[in-house]
Amino acid sequence: MKGKIIYIDRFGNATTNIPAELMSETFASSDTIEFKIGKNKIDGLLTGYYQINLGQTWGYSQQLESG
Repeated sequence: MKGKIIYIDRFGNATTNIPAELMSETFASSDTIEFKIGKNKIDGLLTGYYQINLGQTWGYSQQLESG
């Protein structure tokens, strides 16, 4: 699956063009997921920013987001 970053807000959070519906159709909640952005690797998905520590990335609302 490939996507593009379509928006970066003033906090540095990036939103992609990968819809939540496609993610839920493609992956089970128990699946291990790895994302690559350039040379960077990011493991896993979270449902909200409150679940991440400083320096971690990825949130998930209606589209895949990086924080």
